[in-house]
Amino acid sequence: MLKGKFLVNIFSKIIIQGLSFLASIIIGRFAGAGILGNISLATSFQNIFNTTLSVSLGNAHLKLFNENPSIGYKTFITLSIVLRTAIAVIIAGICGYLIFTESELYTELQIYLIALFIIQTFFGVLVQANNYIFTGRLEQVKANSPFILQSVLVSSAKILAVLIGYSEFGIAGFMIVAAIVSVILPIVQFAKLELGRFLRDAARKYVSVASKLLSAAISHSLLLSYDKIVLGAVIVNEEILGYYSAGDRIGTLLLGIGTSLGGIFLSQFTKDKKVTNSVQIILKHHTFVFVVLIPCTYLISLFSKEIITVLFGQEFETGYIVMIILMAHAVIKILNVPFQNIFISQDYLRQFNRINIIYSISIVSITTYFAIINPFENYLLSVSLAVFLSAIVERILMFSFLIHEGEKIFFSNKLRKLIILSISACYFFSCIYFINFSITSKLLVFPIATIVYTLIVYSLRVFDYKFILGFFRGLSLKKIMQS
Repeated sequence: MLKGKFLVNIFSKIIIQGLSFLASIIIGRFAGAGILGNISLATSFQNIFNTTLSVSLGNAHLKLFNENPSIGYKTFITLSIVLRTAIAVIIAGICGYLIFTESELYTELQIYLIALFIIQTFFGVLVQANNYIFTGRLEQVKANSPFILQSVLVSSAKILAVLIGYSEFGIAGFMIVAAIVSVILPIVQFAKLELGRFLRDAARKYVSVASKLLSAAISHSLLLSYDKIVLGAVIVNEEILGYYSAGDRIGTLLLGIGTSLGGIFLSQFTKDKKVTNSVQIILKHHTFVFVVLIPCTYLISLFSKEIITVLFGQEFETGYIVMIILMAHAVIKILNVPFQNIFISQDYLRQFNRINIIYSISIVSITTYFAIINPFENYLLSVSLAVFLSAIVERILMFSFLIHEGEKIFFSNKLRKLIILSISACYFFSCIYFINFSITSKLLVFPIATIVYTLIVYSLRVFDYKFILGFFRGLSLKKIMQS
């Protein structure tokens, strides 16, 4: 059952990421870089608002509900609605002030668009609450179904609005209607629950716990959004933001899928939380990253110009540098996943919060500096490199603390072998790519090269294949749907 729940969660995230990615491609191809840039800017503010609230308060519910199931759901739902309403009103007020004062931080169109996207997020409050309520009940299909429905409706609304010929406001309007419709499913699911009563003492506990988890929520929301927010503020031409967004979408897609796949490994490794086994937890996760993810990411980056041109159009070709750097950033973030798990499992919460605060400061300071100074005289390169450097800062912070606690990952022989194998694979693919073949010939040769690399990995017995087969053994569609 536990395996089924993880697979439901992983495939749900892949579907949601995939639909969002498809909508971005349609907007870029049919509406152009300027509209994609403005939509991306508004979405970034939406993510800051949405992620910070949902992650902190949602995780507080999971903690409190696991400790005391009698706490019910009404307190959590009420707090979610009240907090979202309050923050939505504050943001609307800020947008109104910027328009009234004729601020040059963003264009008037962008400010109105940000306000409309916040409204759309407000209507998604019950979908977010539904996810955490049914996750706490270990009913993963019910937890994810409204999310998938919302993603289908909102992505379809974006695509339909663009194909009809609407621009930014039309897209936002269609999205709001889709968000309102998506509320129906969580309401139906809530109707079958005993929601309980609103409890003031429980509300205080929710606020207390959520405030302790706020640093992680803020750092995650800044990771997803701050680069577009600051880039939108410093540039005049929104088309540059559109080119950046095209490359960013591919990096975000990899990050979402990679962290979800990491859950398969972590679900097995975290059963034993002894400190002495932390190195093995990390190494098993890193084996997947170095042997599979890094070579695949490098192979994709070799064809980055062709990929971004085929998907978004010739206009977006300059966004390939963003795609390459942000895919590298995604790999670093995925490498950090098991470290976060160890901090939580070993109750290093104070240190974890400290790292998240420093990481958040690094995201804001480094990205802002690179965007304003533009050291490479190329906004796409400067801002994407700043995002990559902030991930390096987080990794150094995590390594520093864990090494201080005796986690000697750096000195593992297996890690050195994995790094050598990963570099060899990238060199192997580079040699093939830079042979003077036509692009068609390369596309025919690389599948063969990938098969050869797979056979080499298999012959070296790098993976614990019994572990992989054991994870999927006994699973069926019926069992997954019952999760």
